Amino acid sequence: MGATVGGGGVSLWTNLVTDDFGTVGGGFGNQAGDNWGITYDKSYATVGGGRNNMASGYESTVGGGAANTASGAEATVGGGGSNSARGQYSTVPGGLYNTAWGSYSFAAGRRAEANHDGSFVWADSTDANFTSNAANEFAVRAGGGVRLVTGGAGAT
Repeated sequence: MGATVGGGGVSLWTNLVTDDFGTVGGGFGNQAGDNWGITYDKSYATVGGGRNNMASGYESTVGGGAANTASGAEATVGGGGSNSARGQYSTVPGGLYNTAWGSYSFAAGRRAEANHDGSFVWADSTDANFTSNAANEFAVRAGGGVRLVTGGAGAT
């Protein structure tokens, strides 16, 4: 009931909405809903487009890209490739191979892993995992250095 598939998909790569009020805008091989209809009968999940993306968490969103998953409740993956937002209210804006598995976590860049609740992990382009170590941690891997510019009293 209330499900929408806007277009896209060919033969075996069709788009699918498995729960009420889910939406897939286009692309191919995308799914909104949890496959079984057990966890949520009304998921309100959305996949905007791209390919092989899945939004299975309650009110979760995948904007596009390829092979991304948003399985946490109200989790979001903006795009990129092979990213996963599994924690409740977690976010991966894009990039490649990032995971936001803690609740309220954020992972961005390449192979950033925000595995703890409230962690914010940003990783540069280095092809190696960079993982949070604790809840509510701010972690940055910046092989080229870090620069903070302030217009006042400075940073504390």
